[in-house]
Amino acid sequence: MSNNWGVSHLDPLLFMPILLQLVLLERRTVFRKGDAYVLPVLHIAILFFVVSVFAEYLFPRWSGRFTADIRDVGCYALGALAFAYLWNKPCGKDGK
Repeated sequence: MSNNWGVSHLDPLLFMPILLQLVLLERRTVFRKGDAYVLPVLHIAILFFVVSVFAEYLFPRWSGRFTADIRDVGCYALGALAFAYLWNKPCGKDGK
């Protein structure tokens, strides 16, 4: 059972931190917000909600290739929280 958890839920657990890090990079570089910019909590929450609705509600309704799993929503939430508390920090010139 423990191996199955890793296979089934590692992707949704890692998806939000990866997506949010890419969004943060986009805002800092493309939109020139600067290294001190951090994503507002509201933006993180909105992205979590949109991903959860699409991946766990809409995609399974549109195609049988997708499976809805409420535990994945929990993994998206944990990933978003981990990003918010661990990686959503300003980058200074000294790398802090």
